[in-house]
Order: sequence, then structure tokens, then C-alpha cells
Amino acid sequence: MADTQVMQMAENTLIDIEVPMPPGIDWLGGLLMLGWVLLAVLVVLLLGTMVWFVWRRAQLYWRLERLKRALAKSSSEHGAVQLYQALQAAKRHDLLNSDAEAPLKQAIDQACFGPKTVSRETLSSLIQTFQAELKAAAPSMGDAVRALPTIVRIGLNRLGLGRANAEQTLRGNHK
Repeated sequence: MADTQVMQMAENTLIDIEVPMPPGIDWLGGLLMLGWVLLAVLVVLLLGTMVWFVWRRAQLYWRLERLKRALAKSSSEHGAVQLYQALQAAKRHDLLNSDAEAPLKQAIDQACFGPKTVSRETLSSLIQTFQAELKAAAPSMGDAVRALPTIVRIGLNRLGLGRANAEQTLRGNHK
């Protein structure tokens, strides 16, 4: 009997219920979400810049280290070819200063295409010189941040979203 009385009292009591929010636009939430999206895009761009400036240089440096260790085990002819390929990769990605690149290229060309086979010690010293020039040409983080707009523009052009592509699309693809 006591249980039924408690149940009836619970049924008869009023509970305070919040009024639902009226439908509308949550401007503050939208601005907050936009801010988070912009922050995420900025972080991705900064990470992309770091990868652009740091990763390729580090990858080439490690490649030269492996080549230096492999020279002790293999012939110097194979090492000379790999050193030439590393120089071509550095030129393709513009990792060396132009004034330091010419003497290094000349020395590596003589080692690779000269009439005599080059010794392992000579190749090892060329690798050390190459690594020193690679470190000397490394940009600072300030250079990386200043180059960010250029990198973004190049990336957009590669994706076909750049200004030149947009203007060409607006004008039509007629010549």
C-alpha cells in the first residue's frame, strides 16, 4: 500500500523541464568551427612547409650516409654512379646553393666520367664535401615561413587550382 502511495505522489509532482531552444543559426558555434578549421589549415600548411624544406634535405643526407658506409664494402664505380644520382636529385629539388653547386658538380663529374677509376677515399671525401654543402645551403625556419605563399601557389598550380588556370577557365580554353 505504501508503494502505491509513493507512485501516485511521483505521478502528481511536476518536473521542471527546460524549454527547447528556438530554431535558428548558432553564429557563435559557426565562428568557433570556422576558427578551428582555419587553425587546422594553418597547421597543415606549416607542416607541409617543414616537410618541403626539411624532409628532402634529410632524405638526401641519409642517402649520402648510406653510400659512405656502403663504399667500404663495394666497388667505387657503383658508388660514383650513386653519388652522381644524388647530385642530380639535389639539383632537381634545388637543395644546393648555385655558387657551391658548380665546383661540386665538376668534381663529381670528374669522378664519374673521368678516364681513371676513382678511389674510395676520394669518393668518401666528395661525399663529405657534398654533405657539408647540403648543410650550408639549409634554409632557416624564417626562410621556410617566408616561402610558404610560394609553396602554396606552386601546389595549387600543380593541382590545377591556381590563378592562371582559373583565368584560363574563365576565358575558355581557346587560343
